[in-house]
Amino acid sequence: MALSNKYKQRKLRILVANDNIFQILVISNSIKILGYVERIDEALNGQEALELVIQNEVNFLNGKERLYDLIFLDLDMPIKNGYEACKLIQKHYKHIQ
Repeated sequence: MALSNKYKQRKLRILVANDNIFQILVISNSIKILGYVERIDEALNGQEALELVIQNEVNFLNGKERLYDLIFLDLDMPIKNGYEACKLIQKHYKHIQ
C-alpha cells in the first residue's frame, strides 16, 4: 500500500469502530505496522464513535489536536450501527474546512 508524500510526512489520526474487539486489534495492529500512525482511537459501537468524533471536534476547535484523517466503521454494531454513525459524523464534519 503506497501513501502519498503528504501522508508520509505527517502521522495519521485514526478512529476504528467495531463491536468485535478482536477485529479492532487486527485492524489497529495492521495499520500500526505501516508506521504512518500518530494515534488510533477505538470505539465498540456507533454511539461511542460519534462521541469520540464530537470530542475530537471540540479539541480541534480549541487548538488541542487535529481532526481524524481516517475513520473505519463496522456497519453492523449495537446502539448505533455504522450507517447511522456515518450520517451523523458527516453532519459534524460538514462545516469544518
